[in-house]
Amino acid sequence: MRTTNRRQSLMLVEERTVLALAGVGWSLEVSAAFLGRTPGSIRGFARRNKKFRERLEHAELHGVMTLLEDVAAAAETDPEADQWLRSREDIVARTLDRYIALHPGGA
Repeated sequence: MRTTNRRQSLMLVEERTVLALAGVGWSLEVSAAFLGRTPGSIRGFARRNKKFRERLEHAELHGVMTLLEDVAAAAETDPEADQWLRSREDIVARTLDRYIALHPGGA
């Protein structure tokens, strides 16, 4: 049975936890602290593991898109939410561009 160096690899449960937390909008820093890791160890694992890197990017984008959808819904009736959204139009546009790039078929 092959053993791996814990520094070089995230355990499967840690991978899934990072992806789940990113998907609900947690930052990599908070996720790492939750797991008793450093953000650098997760970033390093993502650099070395293409599949995890892609899944992490999708999860992070999902978290941001969920936040933006919630703020957009609130902006319909709340002037402060509307102002917040308008003040970040460049971020919203970049996020939507990333989403379209990752979901070219409109998924």
